[in-house]
Amino acid sequence: MTKRILLLAVVFMMIALGSSASLALDFMGPPTPGLKQGQFSAGLDYTYSEMNLKFNENKTNWQYYRFGVPGNSGVEKLPSKTVKNFRTNKIFAHLGYGLTDNWDVFLRLGATNVDFKTDELFDDDSSPQDVHGDTDFAIGFGTKATFYQNENWQLGGVFQMSWAKSGENTSGGDPAELAWYSAVDAEITEIQIALGPTFWLNDHFCIYGGPFFHFVDGDINGKLLQTWPDNGITDSYTEKLQWDINEASFFGGYVGGQINITENASLCIEYLHTAFADAIGMNVLWKL
Repeated sequence: MTKRILLLAVVFMMIALGSSASLALDFMGPPTPGLKQGQFSAGLDYTYSEMNLKFNENKTNWQYYRFGVPGNSGVEKLPSKTVKNFRTNKIFAHLGYGLTDNWDVFLRLGATNVDFKTDELFDDDSSPQDVHGDTDFAIGFGTKATFYQNENWQLGGVFQMSWAKSGENTSGGDPAELAWYSAVDAEITEIQIALGPTFWLNDHFCIYGGPFFHFVDGDINGKLLQTWPDNGITDSYTEKLQWDINEASFFGGYVGGQINITENASLCIEYLHTAFADAIGMNVLWKL
């Protein structure tokens, strides 16, 4: 069990670092577009979220070697695990374009980092430890459309998707006692779909929100190599781990407000909630 803890710790860190919604919700904004046909927009999106996520049952393969000759080996199932309290910060550069007056598209490029505790992951006697993830690349895209509108309000929908593939190689320990090397690759995809109204109280302020679905899918592959001296002989241990993330959809709701600071600049702040996640997001946008 102790040999597996090191690999699992690195695996879960990379899962959390590997996505724009690396296991977290993304800012959505009003579910109706705000651009005219042919108009561009540019800005920044930021989201802070906490989320619980279930990792489905999978397997691990392990093998001992002595003088490079295979020894004991085995295949073990990994039980499903719900990892709690992933705290995620994400920031994106946002670029939008109006295809028509009632339909626009957008692209996001940015980075994310996370914080979590290892004692939330493992059922062992190890001391709790805070993990502060480094930033990693993320990308996303989406579209918004207005289905109905009158003088003060509109009804629309938003579809957005994010994807990331990330990996990390780490090593440590003491070759005279126990040295280790690990390699982890994580690929995560998230989708959010929302439908709701945007209601303008005046020319400068609106409130918006509605129900939404959140989908998560991905896979993680990890490898651990450990070496240690044993009566003048170097023994080693390798383990390959596979874990799937294939969640059913999460149903939630969100609400927010937008302030038009100037004719071409706006600020949005919103709150998002599902049964497994909470998030606060904000956006600053300029129409070009």
